[in-house]
Formats: sequence, structure tokens, C-alpha cells
Amino acid sequence: MRVLNLTSYQIRVLASLALVNFVNYVDRQVLYPLFPLIASDFHLNHTQLAWLAAAFSLVHALGSLPLGWLADRVSRKKVVSYAVLFWSGATFLSGLAGSFRSLVAARALVGVGEAAYTPAATAIITASFTRKLRARVQGVFDTGMFMGGAAGIALGGIIAERWGWRSAFFVVGIPGLLLAFSILRLPDVTPRSREKLVPVRELLRIPAYPMVLVSGWFVTFAAHAYIIWGP
Repeated sequence: MRVLNLTSYQIRVLASLALVNFVNYVDRQVLYPLFPLIASDFHLNHTQLAWLAAAFSLVHALGSLPLGWLADRVSRKKVVSYAVLFWSGATFLSGLAGSFRSLVAARALVGVGEAAYTPAATAIITASFTRKLRARVQGVFDTGMFMGGAAGIALGGIIAERWGWRSAFFVVGIPGLLLAFSILRLPDVTPRSREKLVPVRELLRIPAYPMVLVSGWFVTFAAHAYIIWGP
């Protein structure tokens, strides 16, 4: 953190958001190593297992825009806190699912919470750090994503092997419930001077922007296929 020369407030914000991002991806990816056990209990085929992943992804994608709009109009700190509480509760409920349909519904609800988190967290970073620091700060924030994703896959396999697939959801759901209340204790972010607003149609006229979007879709398509079925 000294390399970034951050204030104590900025360190607290970045550490909290990176930790939440870690939990975010643990809860997201703990499902995939559980597939064989879930398939055995509910007698599922590969298409049905795929819907467990798709339910999350579709809701997450569709929810990001309206929930990002919400984060621009209410307290971002509260949006983050309630989002963590929501998806952690949904993760815990996944362990109580009594049928395939109820498990699909629980995973979809995880997507709702996580769709609300990322836009609000990114807005907090923008408001809390100068433009010269944002790329490095975003890099630290993103380490929580990659470490959490790896930890989720590992924890899912280890816990399920010893105590069953339901226990994996219970164990990883609890930290988020605790984090949600700690986020509420962060000071409210004072927005920096308002930067120029750029309409979406103007962004789309910049050749690099749609290329980044399209490349991101393809990278996500390939990466998720491996993450979901690789374990």
C-alpha cells in the first residue's frame, strides 16, 4: 500500500472491497466442483447442470445495468452491503435446496446480489481515488477476484469430499454475512468533482470500445467453459 501512497481511509476502503471481491468469487465458483455430487443426489444430466451455471450468469448479466443505475442514485455503501448480504444468504440457501429447481432459483438469486456489487464497488473506487491511482487500485481490487475464484473451487472440493456438497454452501456463505455488516461501518464516500459525462452512443463511436466489449465476451465464454467444466 505504501507504493500507492494511500491514506488510512483509502487503505480501509480498498482492503474492504478487495476482501468482498474475494468472497464474491468464492461464492460464485464453489458450485462447480460440487457438480458430480449434486448430479448424483438429484439425478441430473449435463444439460441440467449447465443450467445451474447459466441461471447465475444470465441474471448477473441482465441485472448489472439496472442495479448499476440504482447505485448511482442511492448510497453505494448500502448497495454493497445489501448486495453482499443478499448473495451470501442465497449461497447459504443453496445448501438447503430440496430439488433441482430450488437450487437453480438459489443460484439465480446469487446472481442478483453480485450484479449489484460490482457497479457500486467500482463507483466507490472512482470516488475514493484519483485518476492517477485508479488503474493500480483496480489491480489490487481484482486480485480478490482471481484468488477468490481459485479458493472457491478448492474449498468446494475439499469440503464436499469430507462433509458433503451442502456443507460447502453453508461454510462459504457465512463470511459474507459478517462482511455485509462491516461494510456499513465504512464512512460515506464524498464524490470527487464531477467528470464529464459521455453518452453511450459516443463511446460506441470509439473503435477500441466495442472491440474491448466483444473481446471480453469471447474471453468470458472461453474462461467460464473451462472454469465450470474443468474441475
